[in-house]
Amino acid sequence: KKMSNSTSNEALGITQDQRERFSAIFHLVDVDHSGNIEWADSEELVVRWAKSFNIDPSSEAYKAHLDQTKGIFEALLAQADTDKDGKISIDEYLSWGSQWQRNFKDAKSFCEKAADGFLKTMFTEADKNKNNTLDAAEFATLIQTGLFPAGTFSKELVEKEFESRGIKGEMNLEQFYQWGYELWTAKTNSDLIFQDLLRQTEQYRNPQK
Repeated sequence: KKMSNSTSNEALGITQDQRERFSAIFHLVDVDHSGNIEWADSEELVVRWAKSFNIDPSSEAYKAHLDQTKGIFEALLAQADTDKDGKISIDEYLSWGSQWQRNFKDAKSFCEKAADGFLKTMFTEADKNKNNTLDAAEFATLIQTGLFPAGTFSKELVEKEFESRGIKGEMNLEQFYQWGYELWTAKTNSDLIFQDLLRQTEQYRNPQK
């Protein structure tokens, strides 16, 4: 399965901005930059997350997060892998993302499943002082290690993101779920972190430049 960007925006029913946003997420989740999202990429995200938060790979917490991650990957595979080869190409991911733009119910259902286990686990581990909120430093660590290890997210950038969202100092779990939903559906209302993601993935999204 070769990576391409052959399907036009018009055919997909998305704007160029939406295409760039979905492509940015794709290239960050495609950890080995093979041009496809495979289970090995998702597994590597769990490994990096565990190392960052000093989670023992033999612990129940690690196994639970691995299972949650596998559940999300398999759900994504079932919806996006149209040729059933066990991996997701950029065209398949864009097509899947474009359907989300038109079907809020499916997108919300998928994100709620992710939030129920996957995102909640990440939030809990990142909440170092166990006050059920994430400050800017905790959130920056979470998205860098648990979601987008290729990123370089500063505490200052997150503070600006919080401010733009009207979050005063710390983010609660529901606000984190909302952030995750907006991110994965490319509908984020606050562009600060997403613009950074676009910058970081430029070389993969536009290799000819």
